[in-house]
Amino acid sequence: MKYDSNTTEIKILGYPLQHTLSPTIQQAAIDYYNLPILFHAVSLKEDELEAQINALRNLSCHGANVTIPYKEAVIPLLDDLDITASKIGAVNTILNQNQRLIGFNTDAYGFITSFSQENLSNPENKSALIIGAGGAARAAAFALIEIGIDLIVIANRNKKRAYNLINELNSTKTKNTKISYVKIQNDILDGNTQKHNLVINATPYGMMYSSLESITPLKSSSIDSNAVVFDMVYLPSKTPLLKEAEKAGAQTISGSAMLVNQGAKSFELWTGKKAPKETMHSALNSVLYSKDK
Repeated sequence: MKYDSNTTEIKILGYPLQHTLSPTIQQAAIDYYNLPILFHAVSLKEDELEAQINALRNLSCHGANVTIPYKEAVIPLLDDLDITASKIGAVNTILNQNQRLIGFNTDAYGFITSFSQENLSNPENKSALIIGAGGAARAAAFALIEIGIDLIVIANRNKKRAYNLINELNSTKTKNTKISYVKIQNDILDGNTQKHNLVINATPYGMMYSSLESITPLKSSSIDSNAVVFDMVYLPSKTPLLKEAEKAGAQTISGSAMLVNQGAKSFELWTGKKAPKETMHSALNSVLYSKDK
């Protein structure tokens, strides 16, 4: 694609962003349709967020993805939210709609779609451990409540942040899901975690190029062999947590599926075109293969 004065843009906003592969999958989808759009990353500090959000109102900008740590912080800077983002309290996609900025959450869709081949059709008597209490954890909890899971346990270092999330979930949930808390101490979970059918890492633990790259919040001895362990971190494709889960004999799901599924939904919001998921997966897998070597 040749870029010129007619080229428009879509951004991803966050910090840090050296790990992000969103530009890889989104540009692949854009190029599939030969659209004159450039998708690029903007790494920014908190005091730069408001200016960057306002810049999205430019007519040449379709919108943006939002990632760690701004999924909640962007909300007061937007003009409106769709119903899912409003319920979750986190935004990962912004659409510039005639210079009005609308916030969406495609993480919940991406998360639950990634489980589509798993046996979650009967969520009763199932228990999920969600590691983290930020925007991604909110999306996962919302999605699990919507399908009627019996119990969710939120694991986080910051007890106040965890209970803020729990209280919000309890105030908005329409199902009978029970929600509780377990503390993370020195990056390791306290208490018995083997009872959970699902384990979801919604933190940067294990993320390549970060200070947490070598950390897993759970050892194999704390993971049930019948559990499904989902790590939202997609780089590396086999994180320390997923390695521990494999040792335990558990089923594993990497974050790459969620990245493509939520990204596909975002692409459709920005462009109005059906996302070419196979093309996006192929572009992502090529990069993951080279980085995993």
